[in-house]
Formats: sequence, C-alpha cells, structure tokens
Amino acid sequence: MAILTVSRQFGGRGDDIAAELARRLGFRLVTREGIEQIMRERYGVEPGSGDAPAEYNLYADLLAGIVAELATAENIVLVGRGGQFLFREAACALHLRVVAPRSWRAATVSAELGLAPPAAAALVARRDAAQARYLRAVFRRSAQSSDLYHLVLNTAALDLDHAADLALDAGETLNQFRI
Repeated sequence: MAILTVSRQFGGRGDDIAAELARRLGFRLVTREGIEQIMRERYGVEPGSGDAPAEYNLYADLLAGIVAELATAENIVLVGRGGQFLFREAACALHLRVVAPRSWRAATVSAELGLAPPAAAALVARRDAAQARYLRAVFRRSAQSSDLYHLVLNTAALDLDHAADLALDAGETLNQFRI
C-alpha cells in the first residue's frame, strides 16, 4: 500500500499535479467528487447539506472509513480532504502541499475560468476561506503548518512536470512508493 496526499491551494494547480502523479505512478486518483459519490451511493448521505457539528462528525467518520478502505485496496493519490491528517502516522504515506502566492493563483484562475482579475481574486479568497473552515470543522486543524508535509511545492516557481518530478524524487528518497 502506498498513499500520496496532495493538499493544495485553490488556483495553484495542485489538482493537475495530483493527476499527473497518479498517471505516472499508476495509482488511483481519489478526489472529493469520488468520495462524495461513494457517500451518496453506499450510505445515502448528501455531503455538505448542513453545517451542524454532528454532520461534520458524520462526514469525518465516513470520509476516514472510505479513504482507508480505498487505500487498503490499492495505491492512491488523495487530493485534499485532509489526507495529511487522515494518514499522518502512516509510514506508507507521502504528504505534499502545493502552494503559490495569492496573486499568481488569482491570475491563473482568471486565465483558466475567463474571469476578470478582481473576480478571480475574490474567488481565490473565498475558496481559501472555505478550505480553512472545512479543515477546522472536520479535523480541528489548519493546513498551513509545513511540518505536516514531506514536501512543499511552489507552483509559481515550478512547472507541472518539474513539480511532479520533485514529488516522485521525494517519494523514492523516502522509500514511500514500495509497490
């Protein structure tokens, strides 16, 4: 079993890096949409339907169970969802954080979504705040602490291929991809 978790900032291309790593490694890419589809199909739970603490606890329990089951069955790249917390003690996990300056992310979002720069900057700020709320509600933690990660990649300084290369090198150096 090998697990690669990718925590990322919105607009920083972390989803692209995760997909590239899954492709190169032949791992299953596990995303929010896939996890929430399993929650709906297996448990009849509609994720994100409320903000009550009991609903966050249910979500956290289902999330942990589903992701652990997936990771036991096959090697995975887990995008977001607090994977750095779920697999914090797992010796077979490599934790990545993908970051970039907010202005760079806003420019990327503007270009990719065709938004005016002020609208893109506002969207990045809203998504950053939503991510912070999610992690505080579900894990009672913040993603900002660099000691949660084996490697932090700044995509304003690295293209997709070099970022993926560095992640693979880190995994090999730490002997995380024993498959």
